[in-house]
Amino acid sequence: MRLKLLLQYSGHGLYGWQAQAKPRKLPTVQGHLIDAFKKLKVGTVEPVAAGRTDAGVHALAQTVHVDVPKRMELIKYLGGLNRFLPHSIRVIRVAEVTEKFHARFSAQNRSYRYLIYNGRNLPPHLKGHVGHAIKPLQFTDMQKALAKLPLGEHDFSAFRDSECQAVSPLCRILSRKLTRVKDPLGTPLIAFDISADHFLHHMVRNIVGTLAEVGEGKRDTNNLLQVLKGKDRRAAGLNFSPDGLYFVGVSYPKHKELGFID
Repeated sequence: MRLKLLLQYSGHGLYGWQAQAKPRKLPTVQGHLIDAFKKLKVGTVEPVAAGRTDAGVHALAQTVHVDVPKRMELIKYLGGLNRFLPHSIRVIRVAEVTEKFHARFSAQNRSYRYLIYNGRNLPPHLKGHVGHAIKPLQFTDMQKALAKLPLGEHDFSAFRDSECQAVSPLCRILSRKLTRVKDPLGTPLIAFDISADHFLHHMVRNIVGTLAEVGEGKRDTNNLLQVLKGKDRRAAGLNFSPDGLYFVGVSYPKHKELGFID
């Protein structure tokens, strides 16, 4: 039986998606899921995610598939997993799918959002959940710089981490925008949204770091495009904190669900 799970989680205090090997078994999303399935008496499973988020990164709609040897009602998986998972990880939907569906390889594109609080003193309720830029940022300049980042397929070597294991640095950008938003308490934030067919390791955080330096006046509005064309990671900005990064969704070709519960 192949299950498709939709997860939400706070990455604060978690060491990313990937389960840690013993003896230093640090808390991860995949590790907690594996343990929850064991406590459900399902056996050992290997959950596969649409995107492997790093330590401290959050998810609003992470898709996971998992093959389970034991058939149960979907409501028992939904309730049972949430019973045994920490509250920072929630399964919000469970569906049964055929083996043709693969959370990672079936994905057509993925979307991320990065939230920035721009001010001297970070509000306590935002700690661990936004990036923090202390110096005043010129929002309009950042928008102008981002608008010059072209859509379509390009080489993103300049925004790629040195440990990135992707075979190719080419990514196809579908959309990107910078907007002003507010959190539920009315705190003003800057939101960077980007969608692509896939992403390189630390790509979004490196783009945000470069945009922030444009906002501080350290770079002009043409610089983001120049860095992209130069393909040199040393020319880009600092890797911004994982605290403000959210995996917000993934799209798939139309596929059949044999049943679902949420």
